[in-house]
Amino acid sequence: MMPAADWLAKRARLSPNRVALIDAVTGRRFSYAEWNARANRAAHALQALGLRKGDLLAILSTNRLEYLDLLFACQKVGVILQALNFRLAVPELQALLQDIPPRAL
Repeated sequence: MMPAADWLAKRARLSPNRVALIDAVTGRRFSYAEWNARANRAAHALQALGLRKGDLLAILSTNRLEYLDLLFACQKVGVILQALNFRLAVPELQALLQDIPPRAL
């Protein structure tokens, strides 16, 4: 099975101009090439922050296009993405973060 980050890079090579995502809020369309470029930029940003393969990154987010960028960026770098449920109360989030402390939030 092909890793998701490799799949995105392959789709960007094979179908660079094909629509991959449509932002439900703005209606903006992103091609596979644009999406892969966004994920690559996010991957470089993670590395610039000092995150490396095996590090844990926690994210608290609603369903947004940027979440997908970060998901694929983490896969490109080897960072483990810990998605936190935004509906949880603060004490519940604190407990999760204490049980498995992320390198970055």
